[in-house]
Order: sequence, then C-alpha cells, then structure tokens
Amino acid sequence: MQTKNKKAEKELYAYIKACVLANTKSEPEIIDNTFRIARSLNREEFITEEWIRDSIAKAGRELDKRRQKIIDKQTKFEETFMFLEKRITDRPIRIDKKDMEPGAHLPAYHTVNDRFIKIDSGGISWIELILALALFILFGYRFIDREIQYNKLIKYHIELVDKGMHQEDKIQRKGLYIEFMEDDYRDGGLEALEKGVYEYTHDPVMTIWMSVVLLGLLFWMYQATKSIKDMLIFDRELGMVTYVCHFGKKKITKPFDWVLFQSVMSSMHYGGGFDVLAVRFTRHSVFYLTRSNIYASISFYVWYMDRNRPLPPGEMLDEYREADYLRRKSEGFPKPQYYSSIKTPEWSGAIEKYGDKDAQKRDKNLYS
Repeated sequence: MQTKNKKAEKELYAYIKACVLANTKSEPEIIDNTFRIARSLNREEFITEEWIRDSIAKAGRELDKRRQKIIDKQTKFEETFMFLEKRITDRPIRIDKKDMEPGAHLPAYHTVNDRFIKIDSGGISWIELILALALFILFGYRFIDREIQYNKLIKYHIELVDKGMHQEDKIQRKGLYIEFMEDDYRDGGLEALEKGVYEYTHDPVMTIWMSVVLLGLLFWMYQATKSIKDMLIFDRELGMVTYVCHFGKKKITKPFDWVLFQSVMSSMHYGGGFDVLAVRFTRHSVFYLTRSNIYASISFYVWYMDRNRPLPPGEMLDEYREADYLRRKSEGFPKPQYYSSIKTPEWSGAIEKYGDKDAQKRDKNLYS
C-alpha cells in the first residue's frame, strides 16, 4: 500500500511540476485538478491541500534554481566571447526576389516571410565537399604513385646502364633520369639501385606531410558532409533562433537575445582574408551567416526580429506589411524592443489605406 501511495505522489508531483513550468494555470486550478487526478487513482485520502501547496512551492523553487542555472551559464557564455551589440545602426540589407534565385546568395535564403526566415548553408557545404574530394583524390594519387615511380626508375636506370643509352636519351627522359641512381647501379648493382630509389621515392618527411594533408582533407570532407543540411531559422513570431546542424539531426533553439553576433575571420567556409558575420549558439555551435556588410546584416536581422517595428525593407516582405501593421495595431503599437539610430518608417499604407494620422508621429518613436 505504501509503495502505491509513493507512486501516486510521484505522478501527482510530476503533474504539479509540469503546471508550474508551463505557467498556464492558477494555484486554485492546480489544487482542484490534482484532487481530481488523485480521485481517479483512488488515493484522494492520502493527498491533502497542504501537501499540494508544498509541492507547488517545491516545484517553484526547482524551476527558479533551473532558471538561475541557465542565466548563469548564459552570462558565462557572453563573458567568454566577444560579440557585437544587437542594434540597428546601418541601412540594412534587403532581401529581394532576385536574392531567392539559386546561387544568388550564399548561404541561400530558403524561406522569407513575416513569421520566419530560413537560411540554408547546404550550397556552400556541397562546394566544400566537392573541392575536398578532388584534392583528396589528387594527393591520394600522388601518394600511391610513389610505387609506380619506384618501378619506373629501377627499370629505366637498368636499361640506361645495360643498353648504354646516349646523352640524348637522358635529355628526352629528363623526368626519369637521376644521376646518382645511375652511379649506384654501376657501382653496387641492383641491390644498391633499389635501395637508392626506395629512399628517393619514400622520403619520410614527404610521407608524414602527405599523410597529414590526407587526414586533414578527410576531416574537411566530414565537416562539409555534416553541414550539408545546416539551416538557420529566425522565428519572428516567437522571438527564437534555431540552428539545425549535425546532418540535420540536431536542433539548438535559443531566444534571439541569447545568441551572439560575431565578426570572425573567414576560414574554409568562404576562403580567407575578410571577416564573416557568424551567429554563435554555444562554444562549438556557430553558423556563418554572410560575408557582406556585417553591420548592415545585423541591422536587418535585429529590425526583423523586433516585432514592435514594421518589417524591414525588401521585396520578399512587401506582401506581409499590411498584415503586420494590423497585428501591431491590435496590440496597441508597443514600443520597440531594440535600439535604432536610423529611421524604421511605418508601412506607407497606414496613412494611404487606413488614414492612420498617428503614423508619422509613430515614426519618430520608432527612431529610438
């Protein structure tokens, strides 16, 4: 009997904890529902209102502790990395219809609307994979070719000495003739020739260097393959950013405020010699967003993710401006979430179509 009571308590506490976490029910509702569940489990006599209230308080403490742990982790994360502020400081980039065409933009825009923007980096990963594979085949062939060269050099120098080739033959076959090998064969015979050719074609320094290169190319191919399904999603409606990575099987979702914009030196992703705007989620999870004007790009995404501002410029967002205006109007035109040092004007149709006399006044409020 005691075991059944413990099991019932565990199930009821799990329900209470879920309610506290979801924060969708008041305390009286949680108490009433808990008693109802207890009756369905035939354990009502063992559950008191005091126990339920204590459980609610305990779940609240656990949730606060969990929240504080997350906040501390985020604070440490932000202290570890240098990052750029989320502000609208430059005239933003635009996303027009031509930018949606294949190859027009890397990484590619997958979906652009008033709810979310999906950015796919698979095109870059395919380019990397093909390049890495081509280099691997090239260096791999050079690595294997040593055995072919070994046999060619032995055969040629034996013919050179035994058949008495002339100087013209040496010149014509310049790639094969090596003077010290000819001397080795004349002085020490076949055994000395094989030893000299082996040392020449199997130089240990070259072997180590080529092995390192091949391993590096294999790692590059793995990284490129792993990133083929990488996608970044800016969810304007929820204020969240999601990074789909690791062969498309892993999703990292964070509030927009908790991801970091960084200016990093380009590496394999774009070549070298210029900065790339990156979005960092964790210590090792980074999405390389764009190599175009960094501050203009930040301004665009901050403007887009600020639901209290009109949508940023761009043909791809034009059809959603009216619906976005009506949504903000129904919410009472709340104040912007992020600072702007440039004007983020109201939708032109607010005055033309709806006669919104406060639109121009609101323009000034948006400039803050």
